[in-house]
Amino acid sequence: MELILLRIKRRLASRNACGYLVFEKALRAADIDCDMMVSIHEFKKVIQQQRIDITETEASMVFEVFDQEGTGLMNYPEFVYAIRG
Repeated sequence: MELILLRIKRRLASRNACGYLVFEKALRAADIDCDMMVSIHEFKKVIQQQRIDITETEASMVFEVFDQEGTGLMNYPEFVYAIRG
């Protein structure tokens, strides 16, 4: 899991300071009901749109870790904070 998160982090960091902001903005745009949560489908779509080099299986694994309550939703600000370090 740590290696997957590291790959996400490196990809975003390679885009300078804007990488994390653009990623968070994309997650916010995917958050249709503005509750700061995204579904697995929305998360995978953003991962793909942002050209982050992880597989769908890896994206699912990451999502499951951050879907702490098992609701099928992930709090994306917490995710961004976690990968920002």
